[in-house]
Amino acid sequence: MKHTPSAALRTPSAGKKRASGQKPPAFPPKKRWVVLSLCLLLVIALSLAFILPPVLRGKVIMTSGTYRLREGVFCFLYSYFRYRIPASSYYKEQGVQDTAAFWDRIRPDGTTEGEYYGELAVRMIRETLAAASLFDKYGSMSASDRTAIKEAEEAVLSYSYKGGGSKEVFNERAAGMGFTWRDFCDGTLLLWKAEHARQALYGTNGSSVSAEEAQHYLTDNYIATKIIFVRTENRFVIDEATGNRVPDENGGYETRPLTQKEYEETQKRLTAVRDALQNGLAAEEAFDALYLDYSEPTAAYGLSETHYFTRTDAAATSAYTAAFAQDFPAVLAAAQALEGPLQYTELFVPGLGHFFLLNATVNPSAYTDKTLSECFDDDFGNNVSISLFSKRLTEATDRIKVRAEEWIAELDFPSAIPNKNLYAIIQ
Repeated sequence: MKHTPSAALRTPSAGKKRASGQKPPAFPPKKRWVVLSLCLLLVIALSLAFILPPVLRGKVIMTSGTYRLREGVFCFLYSYFRYRIPASSYYKEQGVQDTAAFWDRIRPDGTTEGEYYGELAVRMIRETLAAASLFDKYGSMSASDRTAIKEAEEAVLSYSYKGGGSKEVFNERAAGMGFTWRDFCDGTLLLWKAEHARQALYGTNGSSVSAEEAQHYLTDNYIATKIIFVRTENRFVIDEATGNRVPDENGGYETRPLTQKEYEETQKRLTAVRDALQNGLAAEEAFDALYLDYSEPTAAYGLSETHYFTRTDAAATSAYTAAFAQDFPAVLAAAQALEGPLQYTELFVPGLGHFFLLNATVNPSAYTDKTLSECFDDDFGNNVSISLFSKRLTEATDRIKVRAEEWIAELDFPSAIPNKNLYAIIQ
């Protein structure tokens, strides 16, 4: 039985014989635009098949917002991290070795090292995709950025793969790693965006971090400690001609025993501070007054009244805190252990004397105080941006959807080809 078009698809003259010389009927204006629109959509669709980057074509592995990370680009990133993990100094210090014996070694949880680092590579890919998504939302690429990436890509095509600029040769040599030239270009762009995402959000070295963000970081990561120091053990030997301390053979300074008069004066000061603290502190100002009346002239000992130390669980340890830990480890530990307002403690350090430590109120703007500048790293703003970006990246990574878990589970990290030819241009 012959198929008969429905009435809706027939032309007005359907079923009638056209007279000789009569022109074919034209589409009504409305239908003409429908046909033209369909043709235009078809042309666009065919064009996009050749224009769209590989991240929008092929088997979908992960998604992050509008991103569709597909098989070819995933394979490029997988081979990239397959080289980067065992080649980096950080993982080498962790004992990673690119050998069959290492990859087959069983970890305490029962998995092999190969399985563990394979999962790590997948997590790095997720973070790369998440960071690139953040860049697309908050950053932009300049013409010079695009030119630099293009030149780096062409250098890989010409030299790293010795293809002399031939994409066909590149594709042949990269086939074993599961990607093509177009996958490589799109993957390179993702890595570049991921590398520049923090700068897009917070500026170079944290230059765009707001005062509010910096203050939140300071209160979350720092403690303020006030110190009264009463030296009870000895005194430095002072050069009468220069007024300076006399260096010893060990890189320190010579000391001498206290005279009887010095000892009695020291005990009086010690007792006065203890009595005042035992009677309770109504405010920090009372501690400040004790500091002025009884503390040693602490500049000679590298001490001042107020210190800002990073907490034990801080995002990063400041250089000042690290240096203080070397010189006065017990004092720092006691300071970091104090909790609550106006809490204080007394600590005796052999060879030095007595330290009275007060848990002071943190001033959120202390990083702008020039008198406290030594407590904060020069790149304080950069440290803030690193901490803030880490939180944003974790949130963005958690939003990524894995669409091919079974496919990923079949991957074998140790047997994947490490892509050492492409590593250098990303740095």
